[in-house]
Amino acid sequence: MERTSIVIVETHAVFRQLLAELLASEPEFDVVGEVDGASGAAERVRELAPDVAVVDINLGGSNGLDVSRAIRLLCPTTRVLILVEEDSVVYTQAVRECGASALVRKAAIVAALVPSLRQLTRKGMVDEVTTE
Repeated sequence: MERTSIVIVETHAVFRQLLAELLASEPEFDVVGEVDGASGAAERVRELAPDVAVVDINLGGSNGLDVSRAIRLLCPTTRVLILVEEDSVVYTQAVRECGASALVRKAAIVAALVPSLRQLTRKGMVDEVTTE
């Protein structure tokens, strides 16, 4: 089985560690790197060339959407999944416009992240993932 390589871009160390542990518990995922915030994130993703970058929309004063745009420019084969506090039409549209492939609400992370990454890996996009 070919593993999906993932880089996590998240400013909160504890949440970043929890994401890495959640993904490491799945045999098809390989967390190849973690980035603490927006500074240098796109360059680090380019260096590691993962299949997927999981990017928080709020990177401590920086915008995860801008980071996602930079990732897509520097590493066009890397798909981007954005983490958001709440799902809204505004976020959904902004995620599409920045070139990201999917968004997952942080409140639904345990139920939605792994199925979303699986869909993203297989289809290159994510259909709606039901978490309720």
